[in-house]
Parts: sequence; structure tokens; C-alpha cells
Amino acid sequence: FQPLANRLEPIGEVEGRLVVDDGLSTAPEAAIAALETYSDVPVGIVIGGHDRKLSYDVLAAALAKRQSPTWVVTVPESGPRIGQLIIQACAAAGNESVRVIGVDEFDQCVEVLLACVPVGGVLLLSPAAPSFGKFRNYKERSLRFRELLGLK
Repeated sequence: FQPLANRLEPIGEVEGRLVVDDGLSTAPEAAIAALETYSDVPVGIVIGGHDRKLSYDVLAAALAKRQSPTWVVTVPESGPRIGQLIIQACAAAGNESVRVIGVDEFDQCVEVLLACVPVGGVLLLSPAAPSFGKFRNYKERSLRFRELLGLK
């Protein structure tokens, strides 16, 4: 099976962690599908981008049900809003396996992922939002993610 570029595309391994580019994920449902693909392993996921004012309640609810250790790294501009929804949903569900970490710049996400996600886990770019503003398009955002991880 050959995945589409930027759609749940395994792009390499960094320090014992699988790296997956799902940068084409620009809706909450796409991020949920990506998380379900890796339901049994620790995952660090990068979420956020241009804020189209979508409802992210469905994504927050899905994360509140997740049992595997999960680190949600939120990036501007929609990340802080999405992060708060996830925190609230997880608190209401009593879920302590999901942690939300906000960063001010996209380039900080990789440092956080590498510090949190254990060997054997997955580093996942599945932002559930478009890239406009910081990047010209999803391809440019995916390319930056790869560069930050030393993958091309």
C-alpha cells in the first residue's frame, strides 16, 4: 500500500519513534481518523493552524476516550482554542492519559514531541486545520515538519 503524500504518510523514524505526515488533515474528522490508526501506541500529535471557527467538539470528545498516552501539541492560531476544548473534555471524562501542551510557534512543536513521546511512539502531524497565515499551504507546513525532524 502506497499512501498519498501528506495523508497518513509514514516518512521515517527519529530516535526510535515513527514519524507520520498527515499534514493534509484540515478538519477535525481527519485528525480523529489519524489518531484511531495509532490507537494502541503513545502518540504526540500537532494540532492547530488557521482558525476557520470550526467546531472541534468531536475531536475533543474522541481524545477524551483515548486510553494510550497522548500528547497534543497545539500551535497558533486555532491551537489554544482547540486545546481548551480537549482539556475540558478530558477533565469531564476523567481521562489523564491525554496531555495538552501549547506552543507559540510551529517550530517549537518538534522539540516538545521529542521530549514527551517515548521510544516506540508516533510523532504525528495531523493539524485538523489549514495552514494559511504561517505557511502558504499544507505542503509547506509538512515540509517544515520534516525539516525540523531532519527528514526530507
